[in-house]
Amino acid sequence: MLDRLKQLLEPLRPGRHDPQLDHLVDRVVNQVERRLKVMGGYPARFRPIVGRARDYAHSLAPQVPGPLPVMRADYARNPLVHALFPSADTIEEAIATSQALQQSLHSGAMERSETIYALLGTRRYEKQTFGMALVGETLQRDVAQTLVYFKDHTLSVPAISETTAREALANHFVDSLFLRIADDIRNDVAQRQRLEVTRAALLSQQRRCTETERETVRQRLAQIEAELSTLLDRLRLDHYPAYMEAILEAPEDYLRLEPVVIEVDGLGIKRSSNDRLAGQFNLVEMIARDRRRWTVTLVALPRDEVERLIRKQREKRWILI
Repeated sequence: MLDRLKQLLEPLRPGRHDPQLDHLVDRVVNQVERRLKVMGGYPARFRPIVGRARDYAHSLAPQVPGPLPVMRADYARNPLVHALFPSADTIEEAIATSQALQQSLHSGAMERSETIYALLGTRRYEKQTFGMALVGETLQRDVAQTLVYFKDHTLSVPAISETTAREALANHFVDSLFLRIADDIRNDVAQRQRLEVTRAALLSQQRRCTETERETVRQRLAQIEAELSTLLDRLRLDHYPAYMEAILEAPEDYLRLEPVVIEVDGLGIKRSSNDRLAGQFNLVEMIARDRRRWTVTLVALPRDEVERLIRKQREKRWILI
């Protein structure tokens, strides 16, 4: 108990400020609710909360595999790249249309780097199909098969080295944790507004309805008032720190990485591990605030190729216009 109290009070001691942590606190509070800055004890009050989130995020960043070279040539020579992308054109399209990569090219630091590192995210899907397969010694048609494929490729969190990329990943994971809180707050505000509109409509209806209908309206109004009271209490600024702490009691419920092994052949068909055509791939999936699963890996991209593909995409857009 005393150790836990010392851990919580340590960041509050004078002279022990961590400028990087304070910068992170400022960014997190801007995401959640800027008005928290006017509360007493800012930013010290939030250092233990954000510090715990940072520690958790830093434990996740090294678990992201890579860096994996991903370009058109890699599609032909690397089975993992071949499995993650349906075609070499898809690789180039993901690079050319990435807003994060486009913005990073204007960074002075990025101009000095020959390689750009980024987080590749993609969704894994499976569908049932029929095709040819070797059953025993016989090649048969219309055999039920499971096709594994990936789509919705994104490239984000660009950096100039693997070290800075993993640091940026950790910050990205911190953002993801607290954006969940921001999402919940926005949902609560929207629900409060809906309830207030409904209450106003019921109060207007109550003045012109029959006695029998009035009782039903009164019951519904009482229910709305109770819901509004709960929402307004939850939206009090002084409750936000406790809400943030509650999420960090089990951060894995809101953001986690899970290893996944897939065994497929060169066409993406699921195979058993003892099948000579099977390739085994060890992947990592991220489950964040939207509850969707994203296969993630760190990728390495030649800067000159990134520039070429983005420039080509812009020229194509200009021609279309």
